Amino acid sequence: MQYLKCQAQDCTFNADTRCCARAIRVGLTGQETFCDTYARADAFSAVEILDLTSGDTEFSADEAPRIACGVIQCAYNRSFRCRAHGVHIGPVHDALICNCRTYRPK
Repeated sequence: MQYLKCQAQDCTFNADTRCCARAIRVGLTGQETFCDTYARADAFSAVEILDLTSGDTEFSADEAPRIACGVIQCAYNRSFRCRAHGVHIGPVHDALICNCRTYRPK
């Protein structure tokens, strides 16, 4: 994965449009793909945020998180892993949904 751009400005894991989560999960609801890891920043305490972002990782701080993809209809999904060159997560709408804008049907 080359990069993960995130426009969910109020997400706990958003650091200037870069995702700092170790891994994210993309899912499908109805006709929308979404980032299932999205968490509003004011929903967690400082201790909980440290627990979610600390620990050993399989990538350096300069790399994008691993993406588990549950959207089997996506052309980039290979064995439930995203194989896109880069991923773009859109801004929040409907209070909790951040669409995966990289989704392409097979």
